[in-house]
Amino acid sequence: MRELCALQEAAAARRCVQSVCIGQKAAKAAAGYRQLSTCCVPWIRSRCKRHDENVSVLWLPRDSERREMRKRAIPRRETGGFTFDSPHMPVCEKYFDESGIGRVHQWLVGGGVVTSQRDVPKLLPGACKNIQSSPAYTTKT
Repeated sequence: MRELCALQEAAAARRCVQSVCIGQKAAKAAAGYRQLSTCCVPWIRSRCKRHDENVSVLWLPRDSERREMRKRAIPRRETGGFTFDSPHMPVCEKYFDESGIGRVHQWLVGGGVVTSQRDVPKLLPGACKNIQSSPAYTTKT
């Protein structure tokens, strides 16, 4: 009997949590919030179901100055349901030069440098876009 009550309480708690999550998602949708699951750069087609590439998705910086700089570099207008205001704005690694992507951790330990591979690449502060990945009509020659 006690086991049944415990199971019923756990199920009720899960339903409550699910309804809160659904309510939060509905509120975000009503406010026009939309989190992208693909790269926000118009001509890059990474993370699409029809492509089998393994491409890492990086996020725009939270620092307002660097974020504005990145927003100006992406040739996309804020129209309809799209806005750069989301804290999780995905940009795939194809858009950036390889030198601007951090793939290794480095620490100073006992006077020596220890390195290890990052599980998830990180966008470095001085990262710039890869001009070769841009179509000709978006670059000035």
